[in-house]
Amino acid sequence: MKICIIGTGGFLSKAIIEHFSKEAIEVFLVGRTKPAGVAVNQFCQIDLLADQLPLDKIAACDVIIYAAGLGVQSADKVNNEDIYAINTFIPIKLCEGLNKIIFKGLFISFGSYFEIGSVDISKSFTEEDIIHSRADVPNVYCFSKRMLTQYFHFTKFEFSNYHFILPTIYGSNENPNRIIPYTIAGFRFNRPLQFTAGTQVRQYLLVADATTLILNCIKKMIPAGIYNFPSAESLTIKELVKLIGNEFGVAVPDESFEKIIRLDSSMQVLQMNSDKLLKQINPLSLVTMKEYIKSIKN
Repeated sequence: MKICIIGTGGFLSKAIIEHFSKEAIEVFLVGRTKPAGVAVNQFCQIDLLADQLPLDKIAACDVIIYAAGLGVQSADKVNNEDIYAINTFIPIKLCEGLNKIIFKGLFISFGSYFEIGSVDISKSFTEEDIIHSRADVPNVYCFSKRMLTQYFHFTKFEFSNYHFILPTIYGSNENPNRIIPYTIAGFRFNRPLQFTAGTQVRQYLLVADATTLILNCIKKMIPAGIYNFPSAESLTIKELVKLIGNEFGVAVPDESFEKIIRLDSSMQVLQMNSDKLLKQINPLSLVTMKEYIKSIKN
């Protein structure tokens, strides 16, 4: 099996590359930089915003994973046009090109449960709920992902495709400014910490579990479609911070919360129902946040 992975610099894409390069899989990478320390069969260096994708080489693969993404961090200094290009229009253009040449392999792309938008009801959203959500979204990243999911919902393809809608993915080597590494570093090095009110509900999936799920879906050859990825648990931000604090033996005062405001604070509840996918694959024993913190705190 030959797999093309487009996008080499992101947190998830690096984890996919690392995992798949250890399998009996021929890996073809397309992106700006080749990750260090991984064995891949072929690398094509291109800037997605400036260069044309090598359609013929990509289409020669059995599986194409579009793992490029831009703007997921609200502090990212990128313009809106580039976010739309990377997250929406380049993958759409690629799929249209694959359709024209009658590609018969598998195309994998990713959405985000941020597409749900600003809701405050305690509900686990199905794929259909997310596809048809019209709730306000706080930034261009969320809207660009919503547009891509709409495209995969309404378009018919010559090839098979999986569009996986992801919860919050976390783990080793993620951006240190994200809440989990930020909180861990604060407790580990006795740094002052500031948080939002902490009432937002989020779902969490360890990146190693995410890459295993992706590979399992490929091997199982599940039916084409849009699928919500499962998560190990749902936690409020305050519950998450206090859980991490407990593992480090630190009591987190309530005064630490309501110190900052984030754009995603308007999205009070982000939860997905993943029954559709779990009916297709054997349920994994997903790593919980407590298990992860215990494994890395020393």
